[in-house]
Amino acid sequence: MKILFVKLFKSYTETYISREMLSAGHEVIEITYYTPEDVYNDEALRGKVYADIKSHDPGIIFSVNYWPVVARACKDASRRYVSWSYDSPQNLPKTDTMEYDTNTIYLFDREEVSIYNKKGINTVHHLPLATVAESLPQPSYTHDITFLGQFYDSMLPSLTEIMSPYDRGMIEAYVSAQQKIYGAYILDELINEELTDRINAHYRSLSEKAIQITPAELSYACATYITRLDRLTLKEALNVYCPTGIDYEKDMRPLFHSSKINLNPILRIIRSGIPLRALDIMGSNAFLLSTWQPELAEHFTDGEDCVMYESLEDAVLKARFYLENDSERERIANNGYERVKRDFSYRDRIETILGGPSPLCA
Repeated sequence: MKILFVKLFKSYTETYISREMLSAGHEVIEITYYTPEDVYNDEALRGKVYADIKSHDPGIIFSVNYWPVVARACKDASRRYVSWSYDSPQNLPKTDTMEYDTNTIYLFDREEVSIYNKKGINTVHHLPLATVAESLPQPSYTHDITFLGQFYDSMLPSLTEIMSPYDRGMIEAYVSAQQKIYGAYILDELINEELTDRINAHYRSLSEKAIQITPAELSYACATYITRLDRLTLKEALNVYCPTGIDYEKDMRPLFHSSKINLNPILRIIRSGIPLRALDIMGSNAFLLSTWQPELAEHFTDGEDCVMYESLEDAVLKARFYLENDSERERIANNGYERVKRDFSYRDRIETILGGPSPLCA
């Protein structure tokens, strides 16, 4: 099959996906279009993608993450557009292009897929992420506990500062409740249009040019705020090594492999899915200490393939225990490595993607 691999932004997984497509015998045409001015309405980019579709005549147009401007070009050309996202949630304020019958959209979070399906958007499907399980030498540890990821700069403090005292107190109560709950995202039910309409009306009473927020935006601000607190608390409590400037392909796996414990405090708005970081840690034959997460618990056995925690206090206790128990920690790391090697390969995922649900135009 001839595949047009569209690149709009630098993506962690694109090298591995392209490599697996080629290994499976497909013809892959990679074209970089960095970077759209508007992911919906960049007409110049839409025209370029459309022209390349007509020129190369691919069977499938593929991208890492879903991009409306690419969907529009594929719709114009009546060609199948397949995307596979490693980000969650989708940072898209509109869903109109997602409904195109030319789309096949894969997301790694099953609950996020359910949200779209309940809206009648049946082009969205669930597909867990993958990793490369590399054989690495016996580790020579250079770090006790490592966290590789961002700490987020949430908008929530700025938003609550100008809310009414009543709504500020309500949001603070919601945040406090969500902090204590792992494996369920209750803010979906609590932050609704009635609440944001009232907040927006208060903002407008302060200024006609005041910011207006949607439930999704307020929910994301709460989630990033809680996640920031989670990660900073663990960093301070456990003296965690938090590197920056790490090259994903060259440095990431050796870093995980040389760390006794690798933390995975999940972004709270990832409702059920297994983030890429968790799979990459286990694929590096490294020990994973992660937030309890529904799909992680379905595919991996806690205490056998990885270790999960249900509170920050639980995370601290388990981290201290496994730092002192080398053989048990290394046994679990080996089990996790074998599990992802067997069940989370790019080869299996690409077979699913290319042979999966076809839109009406295909």
